[in-house]
Amino acid sequence: MSTDDNDSFIALPPPGAPVEDTKTDVAAVASAEAVEFISLPPGIALDSGTFTVPARTPPAREPAPEIVFVPTVLGAAPVLPVAGPAPVAEPTPVAEPVEALAAPEPAPPTAPVAVTPPAPTPAPVWRLALPDGGAIVALDASVLIGRNPAASADYPHATLLPVVDLTKSVSKTHALLEIDGGVLWVHDLDSTNGVYVVVGDDVSEVVPGTRITVPADADLELGEFVMRITRS
Repeated sequence: MSTDDNDSFIALPPPGAPVEDTKTDVAAVASAEAVEFISLPPGIALDSGTFTVPARTPPAREPAPEIVFVPTVLGAAPVLPVAGPAPVAEPTPVAEPVEALAAPEPAPPTAPVAVTPPAPTPAPVWRLALPDGGAIVALDASVLIGRNPAASADYPHATLLPVVDLTKSVSKTHALLEIDGGVLWVHDLDSTNGVYVVVGDDVSEVVPGTRITVPADADLELGEFVMRITRS
């Protein structure tokens, strides 16, 4: 017998020895390997048709960054904050104590000043001097002059002043003298010989029914009866 024959020789079991079931062992090993190779994740049950998937837990999200708009530029794009270290707050300055200002002392009350109203200006006093050193009559109201003057309803407040005229050129009620607004006026009451106001060389005749002013230091002529007008 050659060496090759020894290598290919297969020893058979003795008669009567139990024969191992080789097929059964192979199947068991294959099943065990399959179970070890195919392993299901936790929570998945194998049934006849569908796998049960466990509930999905959403991942945690970080809060969205705040969008800041710059109002000074029209149509400016939003500026996203850049992650970085938190700014360090500057210390608040402490105001220095301010000394209380002393209130100014109130001014002493002033005594009321008595105001004296101005003295009223006295009205001018007109005077009538009769001729030949006759009497001087103060004219403070209306006066009717004549040889024998009579009261008149047109001048109810006028006083009567009779004069002595030896020439009889003065009418019974010859003229009216009145003060109006501080001015002396004379009227001709339809006399026979007229009324004249003489200032120097200037002679003014009074037209009956009218009146004219009599200035100070003028001569008033009733016919031939001449009187002097003054004012103080």
